[in-house]
Amino acid sequence: MIPCASDKHRAYWVSDDIKKIDYAKKKCLECEKLAACFVEYTNLYDDSEYVAHGVWFGTSKLDRLFVRNGVKQDGR
Repeated sequence: MIPCASDKHRAYWVSDDIKKIDYAKKKCLECEKLAACFVEYTNLYDDSEYVAHGVWFGTSKLDRLFVRNGVKQDGR
């Protein structure tokens, strides 16, 4: 089982609350499965226009939208 699935706050990975998202992102960066999570995400969504909801491999949906659209986090 992947660590986020067994975390006591596992619902945070699909939350829209910034504090819960930040918790999930921090936990991802501590996880030994981070690379495997990235591979799984790209296998599922890389060829798609869809950006998956929730925190994946230490990034939020908003982070991934910024990257895909070439927008820096400061809005430029």
